[in-house]
Amino acid sequence: MKCVSKFLPLARIVLMTVLAAALAQAAELPSPDQYFTIKDGHLSRGGQRVRIWGSQGNLSAATYAEIDAEVQRFAELGFNGFRTLWWDIDVDNWSYARGDNSDPDRRDYLFASLRKHGVSVWADMLNSALIRPSHVDLVDDPATREAWLAALGEKPVARPDWIVWDARAEAGYISDIKKLLNHVNQHTGLRWADDPVFYVWEITNEQWWLYRILNSANHLAMPQFFQDELYGQWNAWLKDRYGDDAKLREAWLGSVLPGESLEGASVKLLPLFCPTDAQAEVLGLNVKAFREAQLNYRDFSRQRGADVVEFLTNLLLAHKQRVYAAMRAEGKPDIGISVVPIVYDTGYSFSPQAIYVGGHGDALAVGTYVSQITLDPAQPRYPFKSLLKESPSLSYDNPWVEQNRLVDKPTFIYENMILMPDKYRCEYPYLLVMLASIQDWDVIDFHYYGHPEADLLTAEEPFNKMLRPDSGYSCQGLQFKWDEVLVSSLQAAGEMFKNFAFEAAEKPSIMTVGARTLWDIESVEWGKLPPMFAPTVYRYGLRLKFDPTLDAVAAVEGPVVHGREFLPPEIQPTSQMGLDWHAGILKLDAAKAKAAAGFLPEKVTFSDGIEIDNLTVHVPEDMPYTKPGEDRFVCFGLAAADGQSLAESKRLVLSATSGAFNTGMKVNLEKWPVGNQFGRLHDYVEWGFPMCEQFGSLPVLVARVGLTLKAPVLAGCRYTLKDWHLRTVREGTIAGDGVLTVEPSEPVFIVEFQR
Repeated sequence: MKCVSKFLPLARIVLMTVLAAALAQAAELPSPDQYFTIKDGHLSRGGQRVRIWGSQGNLSAATYAEIDAEVQRFAELGFNGFRTLWWDIDVDNWSYARGDNSDPDRRDYLFASLRKHGVSVWADMLNSALIRPSHVDLVDDPATREAWLAALGEKPVARPDWIVWDARAEAGYISDIKKLLNHVNQHTGLRWADDPVFYVWEITNEQWWLYRILNSANHLAMPQFFQDELYGQWNAWLKDRYGDDAKLREAWLGSVLPGESLEGASVKLLPLFCPTDAQAEVLGLNVKAFREAQLNYRDFSRQRGADVVEFLTNLLLAHKQRVYAAMRAEGKPDIGISVVPIVYDTGYSFSPQAIYVGGHGDALAVGTYVSQITLDPAQPRYPFKSLLKESPSLSYDNPWVEQNRLVDKPTFIYENMILMPDKYRCEYPYLLVMLASIQDWDVIDFHYYGHPEADLLTAEEPFNKMLRPDSGYSCQGLQFKWDEVLVSSLQAAGEMFKNFAFEAAEKPSIMTVGARTLWDIESVEWGKLPPMFAPTVYRYGLRLKFDPTLDAVAAVEGPVVHGREFLPPEIQPTSQMGLDWHAGILKLDAAKAKAAAGFLPEKVTFSDGIEIDNLTVHVPEDMPYTKPGEDRFVCFGLAAADGQSLAESKRLVLSATSGAFNTGMKVNLEKWPVGNQFGRLHDYVEWGFPMCEQFGSLPVLVARVGLTLKAPVLAGCRYTLKDWHLRTVREGTIAGDGVLTVEPSEPVFIVEFQR
């Protein structure tokens, strides 16, 4: 019996694989119009353009019922997209029996539940692909077989940097990717490759490959086998370009080092854009003496640096293109992975080389994080600052997202968020929608929704949880699942974005990035261009093109604003958007939506006869960081949720928020490195520093907004005031005068209107 039992796990895997294959054969494939694709440079489905407002997190709860409850709540909050963050799938042990409540079973059930609730998925499961010793024979090269195995080691490796140039690693990586694409969801009967729930597939998350080689010199820590492969390909590339040593010396203007030659394939991969220690190691020099000599990339000719950047960039691009082609080859005609967008990578959003590579995929994936924490005690709202009170930017220093919109490719924001415990955080969704509208983005995904709670189906008020302020390098300050004020603003702003409430910039400037930026080693973080990005985007809009044959830094069609120029206090990129950053007021006004955020007067007037009046904010006693006599801060949004105008919409939402903190929350002011701000180009707390001395406790103290809405277009609509648990606070019908009053004593999370 012991011998028999030994084979039972294997038999079960084989049986589950056979059953899954049979299920996939029997399942009827959806029609092509149910799949997402790219049409006319934008995300589309069924021939219609679609926008995704989503978040990543963990919705894979303990039971089917809890998964459905999590997904229902997620959809009710206005999200129509979900990003998986599943990098832990064992591709050789991902079988299950439907209903066994295993991890694979519940995750596949989640996909089915998401689709049932109208939520589509950004698939990043391919990050689970590994390089394994068993992959050694995927490339027929007996001469290097044992050396490759010795360099790899005995255990599988996740996405090593040498995957880009090592043929076996790439083949093994693709092999695992194919297994993932061919996995059959037993709750749908479809391969993942054929499932219409997915709106985009991601090859890698935050690979940062160029940064890891150029800036961090990670290749120097690799086994020598893989280093030698890289240097061999580098020398072959130079040989192909220059032919012989004489032409190399002529091009590099004296930067050929002693002992280097093409004939001997001994040209070192230098310069790098990194600390001098790494270059010293490459040169075999004494590190201490090298550091004192201050030798860096400027000690090499510009052309040698450009060759290094061009070689590495195109090495990465060719790898991505091979993986992309292999993924497409797994698809069936006109459906699934044959047509669904594929993004090459995420992260490294402030590098022109990374954007150039990513732009060869079907969409460009970039992200950003912002904070309102300030180190400057002279700030009138110290230790916080409102982003509406400074020239607009959703980055710390170099822009990460503003300029990253290509002429012919959609922009997908794969991650973004404002940190807790930022006081004015509910302004952020409206600033984001303004930028997204100017630049005409297609996807906005937020990091991080949160995790399932065990009491979701049992607690009377399961969403009364403490806010998660940041405590250093963690996701705590990014989790917003329990943040009533931020989620309320997100819901209203999300309807604006999903339903194309605001027009894009009518005639954005077009910047063609040339070789002197793309291949310039001093421009691996955009060189001298960043000061003009944000000011230009927020006034005129901006689109990027890359032309490696253009012998220039860049060529621009249209107006450009430089950050060192006078920046007017009032910005109006379109007739529907206005930001007065001296007053700290953002106003968005279109037929489909209205918004006003910031330090608002008592009355705000919009077009269509709509206004909000009698604006008040009730701040609870003991609310942290409340100063006597401080300006009224309110974020208001009214949006149609069905793509119609406010006058015709069948469903609308209204949000009015101010702020919230945990009781007793205390920022770590005394230990902040205030002096470090001098000499920096930014004003924020570095990752890794604990922002909160005390997280605080329940209850969460919420500053409630009172207002009188005057909207004749809503006369006759049914209204429902809902609390944070989506329970009805009050309901009724808007009278003929279109007036609705919300009292600051009412615990209103969102207002819904039905016509």
